[in-house]
Order: sequence, then C-alpha cells, then structure tokens
Amino acid sequence: MNLGTRPPLKHYNIIDMVCDQASGRIYTLNANWILEIWSIEQNAAFPQKRLAVCANDGGKDFINLYYSQTFNNSKPRFLSLQESNQQILVVNTSCVDGCIVFIDPISFSVLKKIQLRYSDYEVPRAVRESIRQLQIIFDNIRENQGKDVLHIFADITDRDTQEVKIKDFVAKLLRLDPSLVEEDLFKCCRVLDNDGSGTITLDEFLEFFGNVDPDEGGMQQAEDELEDEMWPEWLIKEGQLSRAQSLLTAMHAVLEHEHGITAEQAFGIYDLKDAGDCTSDEFKRVLKIFFGEAIPKVEDLDFLMRLT
Repeated sequence: MNLGTRPPLKHYNIIDMVCDQASGRIYTLNANWILEIWSIEQNAAFPQKRLAVCANDGGKDFINLYYSQTFNNSKPRFLSLQESNQQILVVNTSCVDGCIVFIDPISFSVLKKIQLRYSDYEVPRAVRESIRQLQIIFDNIRENQGKDVLHIFADITDRDTQEVKIKDFVAKLLRLDPSLVEEDLFKCCRVLDNDGSGTITLDEFLEFFGNVDPDEGGMQQAEDELEDEMWPEWLIKEGQLSRAQSLLTAMHAVLEHEHGITAEQAFGIYDLKDAGDCTSDEFKRVLKIFFGEAIPKVEDLDFLMRLT
C-alpha cells in the first residue's frame, strides 16, 4: 500500500496504519515517523493533516536497524487507536527516541510524550537466568543428538493454540537428556509462565531459542548507534557515559521517593509560559532545589549543566 505524497516529496514506506470506521478516517505512520490522516471517501494524493511525531534528523532506517532479525519477521505495533473516555492515538517511537506519544485524533495535537526507562521493558533477572539455562540445555541436545528446537516441540505443541504444556515439555527434555534434573526444569519453566496457566506459547519459546543465532556484531552496532543518538558526542568520546547515567539514575530516585513528582513537573514550576523550556539559571535552581541530595559536588552540577 502506498499513500505517499506526489513528487518532489520523497516517498516513505508505511510502517503501520489504523482505520477508524466510525469517523471514516485512516491514520498512517510512515518510515520517516510522519503521522497522516486520510479520509476513506477522499480522492486526493495529499493527506488531510500531517504531524511529525519525532525527529529523525539523520534519516536512519530504525525499523530495519532493530527489527530485521526478529522471529517470523515480527514487529511491535507502532500505531494504535485506543478508546477509553475518549479516542487516543498511541504512537510507539521507542526504537527512535525511547518514547510513547499520545495524540488527539481530532485536533491532531500531542497530548503527552512519555520517556521510557530501561526498567520499564527490562527482562527480569529470573527470566534471563531461566533463558540462559534452557539455552545451554538446547545447545547440548543439538550437539549430542543433532535435534534442533523445532524437533523438541514437534509432538508436544497444541496445533490450535500453539501452546506447550510445561509438564509435557519437561518430560520431553528428560527423554532426550536423562541427566537433567526434573525439579530444575520445572523451576525454569514456571518463571516463563507469567499467567500461571501451566502452558507457554511456542512463539515465546522460539523467540528466545530459535535456530538462527542473532548477529552479535549487528546487535552491538545497533546498540552503539542508539547510544550515539541519545547522548552528546563529547560524552561518549570522553568516556563519561557511566557518570551521566549514575547521576541521572540518582536524580530519578530522589524525585520518585523523596518528592513524588516527575521531572516534567519539577521543571514545569519555572516554565510559566508553558513553552517547554527554561533559562540556564532556572535550570540550575531546579537542580539545586530538587536534586541536591543526588548532586553533592559542585563539579557534578557543572557536568550536568554542560550535558544539557
């Protein structure tokens, strides 16, 4: 599907779209992170409205960068229309700037932009440990018996639901490798069973334990590029990244536990015109008032001022 505008404007692939049948509107999000409104009845080459959801100054193809090696070529939803008390367009730009953007579909204005923290989508330590242990088991079975992951699941997967019963999975592993400890296997699998149903979907397993090993070099390059996008160049070159992360983590903890407010609310006190910015002196004042405990040294304050 190509709803791009006419030349001389460049065409961009549509990465996600949603249709609102009640209003007769189609919302599209293209690879340059431009959100557009189209009318189902309209016969034109231009959208009714356009909105740049996030900045992509370098013109990078973030979709290919981060989602080119996913299982079954799966990708998250980048655009959805949520309905509660009112309709809200939710745009997932986490792969670009780590944010979720909420947009009013009528006025096409940004209602809120939330910056995700790593802890919001970090895989829990217990899950990581279970995955690591099962990966070792799968590797040993593949090496000793030549049986891949798909073979392990072939006769224990429900064809209708694509679910695997944990007890059947453990029994299959014990048949393939009698040296394994049954209770240890159950412990590993229970961690992956979030809803306590006693089953895990095949897609969830294969997402972690697929036959094709990820390109570690490509993943490292992607992480490095994302890091370069998020932080100033001088910070990376001077090896000050860990210092910045430690200070910002401490500042967030102070806000959350001591003051019970967000960073936006703290700086918003001095943003009287609601322009989204404040002067250098005001910024320094906010740092001293709200984050004094996390920034005990003068040089740390100067470092943060330089960082901004």
